[in-house]
Amino acid sequence: MRIYIIIILVGLFPVITFPQIIKKDTLTKISITGKEKRFTITDCGTLIAIGELGRFHDKKTKYFIGNYIGKNFKFALFYKKLFLECDFRPATINVYNNLNFKNNVLNRNANLNIINTDITIGYSHCFLKNLSIEPYIGYLSTAFFVINEDVIKQNYDFSPVRGITTGFILNKYFRISKRSVDYFVIFLSNSMNFSNYNNFYYEMGNSFYSVELGIGFKGLFLKRIKN
Repeated sequence: MRIYIIIILVGLFPVITFPQIIKKDTLTKISITGKEKRFTITDCGTLIAIGELGRFHDKKTKYFIGNYIGKNFKFALFYKKLFLECDFRPATINVYNNLNFKNNVLNRNANLNIINTDITIGYSHCFLKNLSIEPYIGYLSTAFFVINEDVIKQNYDFSPVRGITTGFILNKYFRISKRSVDYFVIFLSNSMNFSNYNNFYYEMGNSFYSVELGIGFKGLFLKRIKN
């Protein structure tokens, strides 16, 4: 709960919402001194968000690491209807069955940290009032770390594996105030991921499905109009 409160506070900056939802116009603000300041709403925007995700692996991968729930932290930049997004998805699990590597064994006593990092590009389409859909495709990298090596008295050195992710996001927007361009967002994301986990351990599969529910803020950058 604390992390959701933090993300709400961080998101309350004056540059937040979807480019195609707010028309390009001017915005007037009154400073604490009473001076009027006018701004142009630009075509560029930003996003900050957090979500809870469920990860469902193919049969071969599930045998070793199961399915699990984790968190997602995301940041994106928008230009008109195009966007570039970065997602950071960490989770810590215990394996279901032993992974027998050449020099050691990864067993259920190990706390395995799995970190998925995505860099994606996509397109935003607003199809109803304050509703949008965003198809995307991009690069997927997965890193594996054992975080309790000192407890189990073993050392592991895993190379990251790389793959492709593709999916879509559904967004619902809620305007924070009538005089601002700020929007609170609830989103649902679905993705199919070609993970190449078989390059991490040869008996694993190479895909997983991910579904995510989260909250965030989106908005446009403002450019001050000189008097």
